Amino acid sequence: MLNHCIGKSLNLPNGLHLGCFLPLRHVSRSQLKSNPPEHTRLFCCSLVVHLFETFQTISVVEPWGNKMSVQTRHYPGNGYAVNSPEALKMDFIRDFGDAYLRFGLPRLMGHIVGLLLYEEGPLSLDEITDQLGVSKGPVSQVMSRLRDRNLVIRENVPGNRKDFYRAADDIFGQAFHNHAQLFSFNHELAKIYLERISKSGAPEHFSQRIEEMTEFYQKMVEHLQTFLNDWKQEHSVANTARRA
Repeated sequence: MLNHCIGKSLNLPNGLHLGCFLPLRHVSRSQLKSNPPEHTRLFCCSLVVHLFETFQTISVVEPWGNKMSVQTRHYPGNGYAVNSPEALKMDFIRDFGDAYLRFGLPRLMGHIVGLLLYEEGPLSLDEITDQLGVSKGPVSQVMSRLRDRNLVIRENVPGNRKDFYRAADDIFGQAFHNHAQLFSFNHELAKIYLERISKSGAPEHFSQRIEEMTEFYQKMVEHLQTFLNDWKQEHSVANTARRA
């Protein structure tokens, strides 16, 4: 009933109206939050609907200065109890997408990784697109990037000609390695300019800053490599113990 009332009251972008059976996967969260004050005027309980690209949820919106604090709540009309495994899965995939976005990466990339982390076995491209409710083109492009970063492994399933994908065995260690490489690039950049300064000269303040940059990233790379080596050893021991 609540969903029906919201559908009658809230006009969505491009003339869309929210209803009990309207698929909302093509309405973005940013579109729905484009004019929060109007939304809050519509409902005394300050309820708006969010879609987080894939999942329909109802969120309580609390004003906080000029910003809005959003607390997500699953509406029972979606068929899932709040504490059910399916709700847990949906929340994890959504939150993993938001986590990737904070690193400047596509939210869809996080959704795919979150889904593969949740599933025990490999999934085909069709299964991934179906579960996330997105078209195959963007998923295929993101999957290629994930494979280039060694975060996802492509597998063949006997008796099936489709490509299947699963999360890499040490996906977290590999993701850390990928991120650590960025610091290595900065270290190499500092060394290049430190050498150029020794040959051509430079203002004293610039020379000091490049020296500091070189020392900082040298220590950073060493610490990160030490951590990664420790993690790989512990991860290997833990995996051996699990298989025993």
